[in-house]
Amino acid sequence: MDDRASQQNAGPTRDGLEDLAHRAVEPLGLEMVHLEYRKEGRRWVVRLYIDRDGGITLDDCARASEQFGALLEAANLIPHRYNLEVSSPGLDRPLFTEGDYRRFASRRARLTTHRPVGGRRHHQGVLLGCTEGTVTIRLDDGHEQSIPLELIASGRLKVELGHEVTS
Repeated sequence: MDDRASQQNAGPTRDGLEDLAHRAVEPLGLEMVHLEYRKEGRRWVVRLYIDRDGGITLDDCARASEQFGALLEAANLIPHRYNLEVSSPGLDRPLFTEGDYRRFASRRARLTTHRPVGGRRHHQGVLLGCTEGTVTIRLDDGHEQSIPLELIASGRLKVELGHEVTS
């Protein structure tokens, strides 16, 4: 990857992309959940995850894609070809921010850490929340585990049959 491509993957372009994504989806009553901008194989991908109370429809994805795509073209932030993908985060929604862990407290989740915490890297149970950068989860064995957010490699909600989905 050359220096220019490396700069495209981080820094001001990412901030600019996130700003455009917010500007595209908020007037549609949608929430930007997450934005990825990276090279996958030989192609560049801009992947936008959107959500709203009650869930996302295919029409929501199409409208957000049209709005965000138009803003991207007008801003000319990306000097090379790329694919734009817009989708819902799904029932097994990924968790990224402290706000996500607070919002989905009381829901089941699976967390994977960069290194062992409490003797394990995989933690499954009920989220209890997040305070000052520390996620607390009640593990399936009944123990509570506190995990610094920066140690979480990935977090996802677990799909529960019969659980009312609120997002």
